[in-house]
Amino acid sequence: MFIFQALCKAATAMRVLLLYALLLLTGCQQYLLAPAATAARVPPPLPYKGMTTVPFCELSQHRNQLVYVRGVYNGMDEYWAFTSPEPECEKYLFLELTLADSVSAPFQAKLVMVHAQYNNHYLVIDAIGRYEDSLVTGYGHLGSNKAQFIVQELVGMHLVSVTGRKGNKIKAIE
Repeated sequence: MFIFQALCKAATAMRVLLLYALLLLTGCQQYLLAPAATAARVPPPLPYKGMTTVPFCELSQHRNQLVYVRGVYNGMDEYWAFTSPEPECEKYLFLELTLADSVSAPFQAKLVMVHAQYNNHYLVIDAIGRYEDSLVTGYGHLGSNKAQFIVQELVGMHLVSVTGRKGNKIKAIE
């Protein structure tokens, strides 16, 4: 049993390393690393239902607890992640964003837009949910994310459009 677990961990690590190597080689790293370079000035999250936001970097300390967090959702093709909007976050977390089956129309429209035009859009999302990292094999496509954020309620969503050769100029925030 121990050998099987070790092999699973090694296979997951290899898949993640392969994904990052492919992203770096193809020049697409700007899509997953864009939030730090294109930190948009969106309104701060407001207290909601008596909850204040938990810093994204501290999510792992609130495992399986209901928290209110702000994160950046971006990616390409099958590789999407919910990441920290804070460039000073010492651990850059890549989380699978798990949404409810039904999402309100305004939020759904923004999700469709960012998936269709990922090369020049990303989302800043305020949500209430739970951080989970119990799967050894990871979450998302090929287990590329080491944890997931299970959304119970979407509080806010800002669509950010970027321009410029490396996507480093904010064009618009909706």
